Amino acid sequence: MPLLYSREAEAARFARQQKHAWTHSPAIATDLRHTSPRTAAARRSRDPEVRKMAAHRSEPIRSQEFCGRGAVIVAAKDGSKITVVPTRCKTWMCPRCGPVLARLWGDRIADAKPQRFITLTADPYKWPRPDLAYDAMKDAWTALVRLIRQKIGTFEYCLVWELHHSGYPHLHVCQRGKYIPQKWLSRTWLRLGIGQVVDIRSISTRRGAARYATKYMLKTVKATRDAIGLTRVVTASRGFFRKPLIKPSPTNDIDSTTTHTLAHPGDVIEALILRFGWTLQSDPGAAAFVLVPDGSPASRTPLETILATLPER
Repeated sequence: MPLLYSREAEAARFARQQKHAWTHSPAIATDLRHTSPRTAAARRSRDPEVRKMAAHRSEPIRSQEFCGRGAVIVAAKDGSKITVVPTRCKTWMCPRCGPVLARLWGDRIADAKPQRFITLTADPYKWPRPDLAYDAMKDAWTALVRLIRQKIGTFEYCLVWELHHSGYPHLHVCQRGKYIPQKWLSRTWLRLGIGQVVDIRSISTRRGAARYATKYMLKTVKATRDAIGLTRVVTASRGFFRKPLIKPSPTNDIDSTTTHTLAHPGDVIEALILRFGWTLQSDPGAAAFVLVPDGSPASRTPLETILATLPER
């Protein structure tokens, strides 16, 4: 009897120490009196307060579009942390990953603070096929960049290809640097053998330029690839982007293990919260989601056992 009382007191003390109100539920306090993680998880999953909180925390993650490649699970070997990193195929042709890539590139373009937006077109009557015009425009663009830098000095750019309704390619360029006279640009583009229709205008809002470029990234990417064999949707000069593209790395820590699952990241996080007593610490919109245990036996369940309970898509 004294031993049972001691465990009850320990459970109550543990519940009072939790930061989140939902951890005061009877099921979680009861977990400390059970040595079986399976029993503890079953009790927790039946608790209405825990179910409500788990659904609330995983809903923003479930609403995000992932391409079906699951998640990378990084677990600290000492059991102090689990990081869930949603995985994507990262291809423009993917209906879910394409918009994500466009948004990320749009943010990078806005952060680079471009000053002007330039459109360069090709005369469709000069080439019998769009792919031939594309090859000529690539060579002409390289020469044009060299001539611009000879004329005005620093010229940093980010360019996006787009197909016109005629089927021939256009070049959309976000530029940072000194102003380029429109008449000179038109004459030079014509002298390079492409055409004379060019447009250059100041960017009123950097966010607007990013949205404009993003629209072209997604608008005709499939048609552009099929028509001219485009492989790179976005091309930029070495000094255009002020910050490198940050790619979240699952882990650099030798004291952790990394596992991949085909389960939806929302299923992983909801199961960790609902059944195994983990608390989500990171923001729902983050690139990776960090969870910490509540100290109950359920939270000490091996990662292999946790992943075995998850449905794969």
